[in-house]
Amino acid sequence: MIRVLLMSYGAPQNIDDLENFFSHILQGRTPSLEQLEPLREQYRLLGTNDPLSAVTARQAEVLQVLLQPSFSQELRVGATYKYSQPFIKEEVQQCIQDKASYIVVLPMLPLYSHSGVGQYLQTVNEALGDQATISTLDITSWHLHPKFVSVLVKRVKQALDWLSDSVQENSTVIFTTHSLPGTPEKHPEYTTQFVALAEKIAQELQLSSWRIAYRSARNKQGWLEPELKEVIREEAQAGKKGIVTCDLLSITANIEVIHELGTECMELTHELGLEYVHTEFLNDSADFMLALADIVLENLHALRKEEDET
Repeated sequence: MIRVLLMSYGAPQNIDDLENFFSHILQGRTPSLEQLEPLREQYRLLGTNDPLSAVTARQAEVLQVLLQPSFSQELRVGATYKYSQPFIKEEVQQCIQDKASYIVVLPMLPLYSHSGVGQYLQTVNEALGDQATISTLDITSWHLHPKFVSVLVKRVKQALDWLSDSVQENSTVIFTTHSLPGTPEKHPEYTTQFVALAEKIAQELQLSSWRIAYRSARNKQGWLEPELKEVIREEAQAGKKGIVTCDLLSITANIEVIHELGTECMELTHELGLEYVHTEFLNDSADFMLALADIVLENLHALRKEEDET
């Protein structure tokens, strides 16, 4: 059996699960009412269930349908999470019980960071322990895969086309990702991959005006810069009339990026008199899922070829 584990951050199961969910994030500490209430309000404003776990589960279902015809043995794709059920360690233990021959580790993050993808890989290795009979395939470098880039190019173009005709020629695309504490030198893979992906999309679209920026910094100083809202203000001061944001880390909709790009940035751009649109999340869209299936297949075929040659 081949097991493919789609790994994501996690999400509460319902509005009453918020305290339990954030207790996991806080490593067992119970969040205060002051911490919980703003979060609870953000979830209420969604007007729907948290999309992250629902979409990731659908991504797993679609990926299984796309991948299984390429293999004679059983292939099972499942979603697993860092901070909610089913937890990564539990799913790895299930792989061991199922006597899986391969575990394909697929973090749903195209950019590598030690606190993100790195922790997913570490958790899998710790859960496997001395299970030498199970081979793992870590798919952690797919940010420049041509089909993935093509999907992002399409989303940015659609967002640009949504702007008024009079604004399109005087607009800026801002590529963004989650900030991390420290300097770029502390996160070389993350920052290099982020810039490379932004440059590739900008090149494909022949963008004349684009920037990179970081969001979600917990402190104004000591985190990766420039900060997203400051970049928006700078573009407004430079005379730009339209802003498009494209997040290159959160390919699946989640409460944090929905709030920041869909609410906070919209409010700021309206205050500044700018037209604003953020690109659609890739979620379980057909073009993205087909691209993801190709990424998995190419990595599995490369692994098998390597094993046949040794």
